[in-house]
Amino acid sequence: MTPDLRREVLADHARRRTGFADPPSAGEWREARLRSATCGDDLTVRVLVEGGVVAGVEWHGLGCEVSQASASMLAELVPGRAVADVEDLVARVAALVRGPEGVEDPALADAEALAGVGRLPLRGRCALLSWNALRAAAVDAA
Repeated sequence: MTPDLRREVLADHARRRTGFADPPSAGEWREARLRSATCGDDLTVRVLVEGGVVAGVEWHGLGCEVSQASASMLAELVPGRAVADVEDLVARVAALVRGPEGVEDPALADAEALAGVGRLPLRGRCALLSWNALRAAAVDAA
C-alpha cells in the first residue's frame, strides 16, 4: 500500500467511523473502556457474542484520526469471527502496527493501512487502543 493510499484509507475510516454507536445499543454486550494516559484518547469497544462468535461490534469515544480509523477498521473486520480467534487477530494487527511500512496481510483488509504506524510510538498506542479494548471485552471477559 502506498503512503498516499494509506493516508486516504485512514482518513476515510476516521470520517466514516464504521461501528460507532453513541448511545450504545441495547442487549447483552461485553465491553471494555481504555484510555491512553499519554494522549487522552478514550475508547469503549463493545462486542455481542453469540455461540462463541462475535456477532456484532460497536464502539464510541474520542481520539485522534489514527485511533478512530483503527476502531472503524476493527468494526468491519471482527464480526463473524470466533471469539477464540480474537487473540490471534489482535496479535497480528499489533505486529503489523509495530512492523515496517509496506507489510501486507490481505486478510486484515483496510487494517493494512496501520502497517508501520508504530514507528511513532504515540501513534502506535493510538492504533492499538481499540484492539486492546477488543481483547479485554471479548477474551478477558469470557
